[in-house]
Amino acid sequence: MTDDTKNITCNKKTAIFETLPIPKAVAALVVPTIISQLITIVYNLADTYFIGRMNDAYQIAALSLCLPLFLVYTAIANLLGVGGASLIARFLGKGEKDNAKVVSSFCIWSGITIAVIYSLCIYLFREPLLYFFGADEMTYRYAEDYVIWAISIGGPATALNPLLAYLVRAEGSALHAGVGMSLGVLVNIALDPVMILYLGWEIKGAAIATMIGNSVATCYFLSYICVRRSDTVVSLKISKNSFRKDIAEEVILVGLPSCCLSLLSTLSNSVINILVSGYSAVALAGVGIAKKINLTAFALTQGLGQGILPLIAYNHAKGNYKRMRETIKFSAVIAAVLSFSCMIIALIFSRPLVGCFIADAETINYGSRFLRIICLAMPTSAFLFICITYFQAVGQKKNPLIISLLRKGTTDVLFMFLLNGIVGLNGILWSTPIADVVAVIVSFVLLRGYIKKVKDLPLEKRDRKTVT
Repeated sequence: MTDDTKNITCNKKTAIFETLPIPKAVAALVVPTIISQLITIVYNLADTYFIGRMNDAYQIAALSLCLPLFLVYTAIANLLGVGGASLIARFLGKGEKDNAKVVSSFCIWSGITIAVIYSLCIYLFREPLLYFFGADEMTYRYAEDYVIWAISIGGPATALNPLLAYLVRAEGSALHAGVGMSLGVLVNIALDPVMILYLGWEIKGAAIATMIGNSVATCYFLSYICVRRSDTVVSLKISKNSFRKDIAEEVILVGLPSCCLSLLSTLSNSVINILVSGYSAVALAGVGIAKKINLTAFALTQGLGQGILPLIAYNHAKGNYKRMRETIKFSAVIAAVLSFSCMIIALIFSRPLVGCFIADAETINYGSRFLRIICLAMPTSAFLFICITYFQAVGQKKNPLIISLLRKGTTDVLFMFLLNGIVGLNGILWSTPIADVVAVIVSFVLLRGYIKKVKDLPLEKRDRKTVT
């Protein structure tokens, strides 16, 4: 790559962060991310769809049982990816590229290590874990197949794929981040019908397709790093500074709320599975389908948040608070439109949506009823995700952690047990929108307080806590 080409590339990235009008800058970072999220949504639904073509509620239930174990890889990616992306963007805002490279190296190698250890543990303890999460003699065999191939063998690639996308996006290369994730998803979707239906591998085929898809995406990102090593801050090179204490602390503390949100979502999903499986495997299959559909709105908002995080972090470090606030306001409007649109569609078309995945009438009855309940949390989830993204982008640790703890795995679990005892099965699902309302009230108070505090500080003191 020539020096002129390097300068053009750098200028384009800088323009996105500093001079491009807010709608265009947000679009440049967010559109590729949302497209990759849309493709990811199709992928999430594809496994359920093709397995559902066999009209076997036990396999759908098994897929639902494995989801909490699978989501731990999302937690690993969020811990290091969100924290790393925020810090990389802030270092780039200060012109400190060498420090940004150190951050990326720490995130990548830490992610590989944690994912490999987790994968090994899941393989060794898969039987007691699956029975604990609600498996029985009818679902265990299917769940074990998925755990072995998608989680134990394919786990490291599952964690690295979104982690590397976060880091690539942090330097302004949202297009490459989107292409990488989309490529893996498209491979997965293409393989699903072949392996599940044509070869007759059933749920094991879905697991193998997932493993291959994530591996392809990870290979794309590693190729990107190698080919563009002269002009990218995403680096595999380990140096004496790669595991600096201040770098590790900042990455982990900023990424911890997103990690906790994923882990607590795992806990929340596990409790739902355990409680619902006490009613029937068919009800559990209905929950699994409803949750997959419900992920659509969350994934879209997550894509929006992932896209704007570097833009907010960069301008916060640069001291351009006007541009930072305009980014947040514009993004909040987009998030509201997306989430309310998804909620209305889910409310009106709940039954045909669930019916797309399985023809069993009882499963459709359960799934459509559950979807109409949990979709009410789509707008509140969007607001909470924007709040968390803002706090993480500016390097806040406590506030996003509080919001994450309130949203999943604590308040909602308490309501699950309480409402299950009072109104039965439906009460388990009502816990989600109720817990979100509590989290929204608290997050609104925290957001107002923090913005007022920042406005009252002298300009030179506003970014004191950023790692230097």
